[in-house]
Amino acid sequence: MHIEVADVGFTLRANRARFDAILLDVDNGHAAFTVGANAGLYDNSGVAAACAALCPGGTLAIWSAWVDTKFEQRLRSHGFAVEAVRVRARLKKAG
Repeated sequence: MHIEVADVGFTLRANRARFDAILLDVDNGHAAFTVGANAGLYDNSGVAAACAALCPGGTLAIWSAWVDTKFEQRLRSHGFAVEAVRVRARLKKAG
């Protein structure tokens, strides 16, 4: 295993067919940016870079606060099979 601390967008664009999985958990999903520079991870060029950085059969997983059918379509247009999975929020225990 190798862990690299670097700009995610640069890393994706610089590494074709290198990753078995890419997990994105930045901001509040693909549309609610707290850091404007992260928008490039979710636009057409960012999705294309993620697709190219994956090994054949690789997985792209993106956390989001809500479902967005337009973004799902963008993923499909780049060849991804899309599955949106709802997960209940975990409440903090008092203590």
